[in-house]
Amino acid sequence: MNSGPEFCRDLVYTSLLHDCGKIGVSEAILNINGPLNEEQFAEVKKHSQLGFEITSKIDYLRPASIIIRQHHERWNGQGYPGGLRGEEIFLGARIVAVADTLDAMTSSRPYRRALDFKAAIIELRALWGSQLDPRLVDVFISLLTTETSGAGIAETAPRRLLLVGVAPEITRMMVEALPAERYHLTGVDASEQALSLLECSDMVICALCPVEMDACLGFLAECRRSRPQVIRIMQIENKDMERITETINQTGLYAYLVSPLRADEILALIENAFEWRAMAENLDFDGLVPVTANAEDQRVTTPENGKKQAGTVNVSKAKRSKPARRT
Repeated sequence: MNSGPEFCRDLVYTSLLHDCGKIGVSEAILNINGPLNEEQFAEVKKHSQLGFEITSKIDYLRPASIIIRQHHERWNGQGYPGGLRGEEIFLGARIVAVADTLDAMTSSRPYRRALDFKAAIIELRALWGSQLDPRLVDVFISLLTTETSGAGIAETAPRRLLLVGVAPEITRMMVEALPAERYHLTGVDASEQALSLLECSDMVICALCPVEMDACLGFLAECRRSRPQVIRIMQIENKDMERITETINQTGLYAYLVSPLRADEILALIENAFEWRAMAENLDFDGLVPVTANAEDQRVTTPENGKKQAGTVNVSKAKRSKPARRT
């Protein structure tokens, strides 16, 4: 498809953030166990525009924001929010639409069980040329049926998670949620202890303590500087979200883990983060978002204007709404 690395980077961002606008939709509606009425569905449909408004305010997410706005448009013109048709829809949005549809089919919902892979492929073919770009459906099915023959290869070593300042009850929930054969968890109370363990960690989950916010952000910024390949996640209370609107740019966070938590969302977010990291490595993703470190305060600034960019995207809350995701 003659797509360059920047286009692939934007697809990676969109794969994580396409439903982030659901933070502006009532959870009571998102979690309805059954069909939505017209008024409820109209409320859900606002999420693509809300996602666009959130991400378009962040410079490096601006190209992805267009994909986020259009990912519910349909090939036949019957989608939303713009009623675009065929190639009027941005290519990235057409790609995400196919992937999102397949994901929805193969994920369990409160109102139905997940389809198995073969049944999902049949359903995907049924949407060929109506809801979905026919050429992309053919490409997806070809790739999926070729690559799944090699699926199921186990990883040789468990992923190593470093929990910094995470409360005992949250730690217990993580232990119960994450398969022991795939994840090894180490907990420390302070960021000073954690620095010595970064070299043997694949992911850091740092709990934000409002009293020690500077220490938490400083640790994550140092993690980004010295061990950029380590996935950085912040565990935070929902009530504190408004206070940390610059932390993505300061620390290169991959996601927030927002309390109150559910075991299923913990596993989904952490596994998605590792998938994202694998894609980022394949695309030299970190090199596509140039940053410079300000030695004065160790905050991260963009080279275009030297100013810190505001804007926080609550990835984990968008994930929390996924079990009731509506297309």
